[in-house]
Amino acid sequence: MSTSESKNDIYTSFIKDVKEYMKMNYDLFCLHLIEKLSIILSFLFALFIGVLLLMVAFVYFSMAFIYWTELFFHSLIPGFLILGGVYVGLFFVFYLFRKRIFVNPLIKILSRILFREHKKAIKNEEE
Repeated sequence: MSTSESKNDIYTSFIKDVKEYMKMNYDLFCLHLIEKLSIILSFLFALFIGVLLLMVAFVYFSMAFIYWTELFFHSLIPGFLILGGVYVGLFFVFYLFRKRIFVNPLIKILSRILFREHKKAIKNEEE
């Protein structure tokens, strides 16, 4: 009976260790997830603030350009028309190069954040 009891103890100990290992693995996964989400959210927040500041500056510079062109044309209408044409041209440029300007850099940054640990682990296994 002592051998069956010792086997039982070994199995219960093994099951307890496996449960503890699974719980620790889950906790580690949650910590990595929180870390990566906080990095991504801080990046998106900084990007949002940067775009917002650029838009405000863009509006102020646009208005300055319109009033500057009034000095030459003695009317605000040509300034608005020129600026409208510039905006339409910028829209087409951004539309044509949207993948190169927006999508590809964003994918690179997010993949670098999400798969940084995975790449480190692969390098350590190769060595």
